[in-house]
Amino acid sequence: MAIDSRKMKELTYEQAEESPCFSCNAPCCRHLQVHQFTTYTYAELDQANFFLNFENIGLTLGIDGTWKVYYLQPCRFLNQENKRCKIHGEKEQTNVCTHYSPYSCFYKLKLTAEGEPAKDLVWIDKYRYQLLTSFLRFDEQRNITNWNLTEQLFKELKSSNYSAPEVKQYISQKLAIQSLAAGGAISFAELKSSCNSCQAYCCTHLVFPISTPKNYRDLDYNKYSLLFPGIEIGITNQQWTLIVKTKCQHLTDDAQCGIYGEKHRPLQCKYYDEGKCQYKKELGKTRPVGYLRVDYDLFNSVLETYQFHENGDISFTPDTESLTEYLISQGK
Repeated sequence: MAIDSRKMKELTYEQAEESPCFSCNAPCCRHLQVHQFTTYTYAELDQANFFLNFENIGLTLGIDGTWKVYYLQPCRFLNQENKRCKIHGEKEQTNVCTHYSPYSCFYKLKLTAEGEPAKDLVWIDKYRYQLLTSFLRFDEQRNITNWNLTEQLFKELKSSNYSAPEVKQYISQKLAIQSLAAGGAISFAELKSSCNSCQAYCCTHLVFPISTPKNYRDLDYNKYSLLFPGIEIGITNQQWTLIVKTKCQHLTDDAQCGIYGEKHRPLQCKYYDEGKCQYKKELGKTRPVGYLRVDYDLFNSVLETYQFHENGDISFTPDTESLTEYLISQGK
């Protein structure tokens, strides 16, 4: 892609030698990518419609058809006044940050702190989503038949009105180890409508599967993700998840869906099987056996239990219940 040099500021060698971070508004410390997906069907496309309902969530679409979901919240160690890292160069800083080169920075190149991103990306809000979907066509099986983002369509998307999501500050609250779920006495009839007794965890959290860590780098990246307030990690022996604390804009004060039964309600909500719900099971006041939920502080204690080979691969991984017992023994 050709670069128009007339729009680029000319620097001397000494100026170019200075870190690009000095002239940056720190988008790397205010955007955490939590998910990526592609869309070939109506149901897959509806994922974008679903994510657009949540606070502190930004959505980009690439000209290659790749969607990326960002959690918009400043890192807990970002100095909001000068946009500098409060723990730069200190032991507490993650390797993800320490070894990230500002001279090839994706964030500054692709995600400008304000305004539009790079030429091959576009921010998507509800209005632009409607504009995009008015262009798409489907076959009877609801497969998208013309999923080719033409240059003209991309220009239309980028030039159309866009409302950036409001970033609501998340105030970190210390997470304590949850107690185990005890035996219950709920009737069959009550389970028919189990949402009636729920605090709508599905409307106040987004949960994404992530890889179970295999080496130091994986754990370091998990720690980096937890630097963003409102992020937690769910741990089982089989699967780890990234938990994003957010809130659907349609959630009412009495924990009901404000657009229940309406046509534009996302498919993920409309056809969600509450009988298979993992949100209430894992995010409620009690936890199932073999499940642990941790925040930044708890995760630092979790890291104390791992052992590694010289090359950084994990040599010992504690099981979930052992991790829980260790944290409890440490007064967590």
